[in-house]
Amino acid sequence: MNNMIGNTVKIVNFDLFLFFIGGNDIEMGDFKLENDFASRVEVARKILASYPDRVPVIVETKNKELFIKKKKFLAPDGISVAKFIQEVRKHITIGAYDGLYLFVGDTLLSPGGMMSSIYKRHKDDDGFLYITISKESSFGHARIE
Repeated sequence: MNNMIGNTVKIVNFDLFLFFIGGNDIEMGDFKLENDFASRVEVARKILASYPDRVPVIVETKNKELFIKKKKFLAPDGISVAKFIQEVRKHITIGAYDGLYLFVGDTLLSPGGMMSSIYKRHKDDDGFLYITISKESSFGHARIE
């Protein structure tokens, strides 16, 4: 297993969102498999100590058609899920007519929910919030010829 404790966790600032770099960006939602529990706990602890007003989020997908460029986010705790969805859309390949849905386990996140309350209710024992994304062609459009 990759041990993130030996790696330096680097925080990169992009507008409202911070992205953290450490460990590997994994193709298909294997963050927990690639990083042992103790390493994840240590990284989450360091992040939360340095950025107490941020929510450490791992965004994963099981859909092979949905590629996400950035999987690790430090979202401001005062933003809505809708705003977080907008940010995630910037880092994935998705069509303009595709809807993006966020889940924690089997729970569909409401766009009006706040990231801080979702984190409090659904954070993992390691200190991260794991969100799975899915897309659906939900906005039909007419083809004009």
